[in-house]
Amino acid sequence: QQTALNLSMVRQRYFGENLELAYEAVHQALLDRIDQKTRQNSGLLQALPQFTAVPLVRCLVAENLAKWLQSPALAGLARKLFAEMVDKMKNVAPPLKEDLKAIDCILSMKLKANQFAAHMENLTAVAARIPTPSVAQHIFISLMRDLLVPDSAQGVTGDLIKMIGGVHKALPRNVSYDAMAASLLTLLVESDTKAQADKKEIK
Repeated sequence: QQTALNLSMVRQRYFGENLELAYEAVHQALLDRIDQKTRQNSGLLQALPQFTAVPLVRCLVAENLAKWLQSPALAGLARKLFAEMVDKMKNVAPPLKEDLKAIDCILSMKLKANQFAAHMENLTAVAARIPTPSVAQHIFISLMRDLLVPDSAQGVTGDLIKMIGGVHKALPRNVSYDAMAASLLTLLVESDTKAQADKKEIK
């Protein structure tokens, strides 16, 4: 019969500066492995979920997810890794800079149509995982900015609208409405500032 271990009296080996150094060492080792010219196999993706508690590793994973999701041999493992990375994001205010960078990578992914469901599921999971005004606004601004691009294809526009709707449903209503309003105002100010700058250049 198995008994639960009481680890409350076990002294932590890594904390403070030591913990940061340990995180950096883990990140560098994985980065070196990913940067190797040798073919990346399933063993690497099977191991990575064990390290997604490290913020730098979440960022590293997000930077490489798109190519792994596009690989028929790695797509299944990549989807599991995607979900594990999102699940380990920290719900703190302000958000961790590594998690914001990972969110930016998720938002910028250009995936095939058969990966849209996983893309949207994990983006909405981010919103549910970190339902803060700053993260909500960060996501909405990115999606709305892409939506306002004049040459967006019809299919891309439809996907963006679905993502905005999915993120809205994943957030508390008051957070979502406030973030959408703030995002729209930010984009309007950006547009007005750009228009004024263009007029000055013409003069």
